Amino acid sequence: MINANYEMKDVVLFYAGKSLLEQAGNWVDGQPNLFLRLVSSRSRPVVNKALSEASAVIVDITEHPDTAMDVFQYAVERPESRELAVYTERSHEGLEIFVRSRGVLLLLGPLNPAEWGAFFESLKPSEARSVAGLHSGAERKPPYKTICLPHACN
Repeated sequence: MINANYEMKDVVLFYAGKSLLEQAGNWVDGQPNLFLRLVSSRSRPVVNKALSEASAVIVDITEHPDTAMDVFQYAVERPESRELAVYTERSHEGLEIFVRSRGVLLLLGPLNPAEWGAFFESLKPSEARSVAGLHSGAERKPPYKTICLPHACN
């Protein structure tokens, strides 16, 4: 049985390239309250599920800007509140104005560990989702990886 007070933070990385994976993975490694989920699909059901379960979303437009921007635009239009950021290591004309005018954080990479720390620390516990709310139906299965926030484990 899953404790209803158990919370975790899923950070969904859309179209994450090698650099973003290494940076975010290195920072998150050892962080007991964060779980990275990688999504590279364009399928609306897959994108919808990932967005609905995310506490934070980072869309990497470095390698696949057109595809990634489609997902970014879709994520911005969804009513759920979550931390949303666009990550890039390449200059794209008009990108900064396009992203920031929508109230979204633009991460110009590569980022150092302190910058990743500031980003991940901005995820407040109230933005975390309850694992009990993940699954529909009478039977609830535990997540593949158990992650516990410090205040929920004490």
